Amino acid sequence: MNLGIKDATILAWRMVRGGLETYSRDRHRVGAQVVRESDAQFRMAAIRNPALRPVRNFLVRHVLGSEIVQKTLRLRMAGLDHQAV
Repeated sequence: MNLGIKDATILAWRMVRGGLETYSRDRHRVGAQVVRESDAQFRMAAIRNPALRPVRNFLVRHVLGSEIVQKTLRLRMAGLDHQAV
C-alpha cells in the first residue's frame, strides 16, 4: 500500500509539472528503494552472529529510539517522505 501511495504522489507531481516522460524511471527508482530498505530491515532483524546482536540491539534502542529518526521512518513508511520528485 505504501508503494502505491508513493507511486500516486510521483504521478501527481509529474502531471502538475508536465514531466510524465520520467514517470516510469521514477517508479522504478522508488521500487528499488523499497526493496533495498526491506532487505536491510530483514537483515538487521535476522542477525545470527552472537557478536553482532548487541550492536544491533544498541542501534535499535538508541538510534532508532530518537524522535528525529522515528519521524523520518514514519514518513518514509507512510510514503510521505517525498520531496519534489
